[in-house]
Amino acid sequence: AAANGHVDIVRLLVQAGADPNAAALNGSTSLMMAALNQHLAVLEYLLQIEGIELDAANSTPEGRGTTAFHLACANGDLPAVKLLKAAGCNGELQCQHRGRSTSAEQLAQACGKPGSHAVVTFLRLAAVLCETSANTCLH
Repeated sequence: AAANGHVDIVRLLVQAGADPNAAALNGSTSLMMAALNQHLAVLEYLLQIEGIELDAANSTPEGRGTTAFHLACANGDLPAVKLLKAAGCNGELQCQHRGRSTSAEQLAQACGKPGSHAVVTFLRLAAVLCETSANTCLH
């Protein structure tokens, strides 16, 4: 349901007791599937659920797979990237891409999807603001 953007069905399933953090055989969660398929309404709903695993990663033979944040960056989906970052996703986590440890910014650049430039600019600006601020990024 999350992969297809059916937010009402996702909501009903969660209300009926489905675990929103349940993973498929490859480790993908509903949050990852919503990010992969650019379903912002599903992301918004899932991020409201207490205990949602923001930084869960799917499996790859090479090591740590991608998180929902990585998938949103790879898609050049700036609204999803902002939403996930505001929810507290760890943007510093590395994933495996083509046999190398890769940051979310590098993944956005490598995938080169429409919107990737805006995602890279946002990530760089967020990093600069964090480095130069006496407060945390959330301040």
